[in-house]
Amino acid sequence: MLGREEKISTGRLTSVQYAILLMFLVLGYGLWRLQVSQTNYYATQAENNRVRKVPILAPRGKIVDREGRIIVDNHPSFTALMMRDSARDMAGDAPLIAQGLHLKESEVRDKIRRFAGMPQYAPIYLKEDITPNELAFVESHRNELPELDTIMAHRRLYPRNGFLAHLVGYVGEVSEDMLSLPQWELYNPGDVVGKSGVELQYNQLLMGKNGSRQAVVNSKGKEIQYSLGETPAEPGKPLKLTVDLDVQVAAEEALEGKNGAIVAMDRAPARF
Repeated sequence: MLGREEKISTGRLTSVQYAILLMFLVLGYGLWRLQVSQTNYYATQAENNRVRKVPILAPRGKIVDREGRIIVDNHPSFTALMMRDSARDMAGDAPLIAQGLHLKESEVRDKIRRFAGMPQYAPIYLKEDITPNELAFVESHRNELPELDTIMAHRRLYPRNGFLAHLVGYVGEVSEDMLSLPQWELYNPGDVVGKSGVELQYNQLLMGKNGSRQAVVNSKGKEIQYSLGETPAEPGKPLKLTVDLDVQVAAEEALEGKNGAIVAMDRAPARF
């Protein structure tokens, strides 16, 4: 038998029961609010937190002379991208984007048009080797322009004063006319390819293969989880030429300001 002081009064027991019932009612209301009342709101929030495929650009292979001395190298820079997985009206943002990246508005609109038939995950490469001011513009306009982003890229570093330019050539973004040719049919708008000289002749060897990483971003385009997975880029292979830099320097200095050509021959002595 319980003593009088150990007995629980009916009133106190009822209060505890009502308190437990109230807790369940609060939890039930919260569950109803999440799953019924604000279903659309939370579905929209979840949709805004999406996975974005960010490209990792492969550096082109270096070009060296017969002794292994570097002729063409790469240097790191930033490239401005327009991510097409955003629900924004990108054409409507073209004036502000063009102003901030020092581009023509028509150029931005033309790039958007060119990528219209591409998969949505394929970004638009707006401008390479952007300046610190342009990089600051992208970072400071995350809220107004969530579709803008930047990635690290590797730009070509050629010899100064046009040295060996006639041989090495140059690279550039693949054009619409090039994409219509069988040689370039497997490439995509925005790809940087060789346009002339050795860069063009050995483009497939030098180009490498781009990679990508998956990042979770919110509705403002800001990454909230750095990476869900990554496919590393495959750098282009180096190319060794038969050119001798010392001989080439001597030849170009001899022809400075003149038109002509120099031929080096290993001539055997005459026999009588």
